[in-house]
Amino acid sequence: RFDLLVRTQRAWTQDGMNSLTYELLAKELRPLYTNLTVDIGTDPRGGPRAPRAGSSSRFREEMLRKPP
Repeated sequence: RFDLLVRTQRAWTQDGMNSLTYELLAKELRPLYTNLTVDIGTDPRGGPRAPRAGSSSRFREEMLRKPP
């Protein structure tokens, strides 16, 4: 765990997480944590892909239909 914390301190400026853009789809407050469901878009390095069976695309569509 300590090694992970040390690596995180070194890498956070380079890993892309500090400049990530996303759309909040759902926010669920729980007693011990907050569950955020976000859409980070598509991978700019690859072309469009067909959704796999059981993928999160159906979940995303369902979440977009629900009011926040």
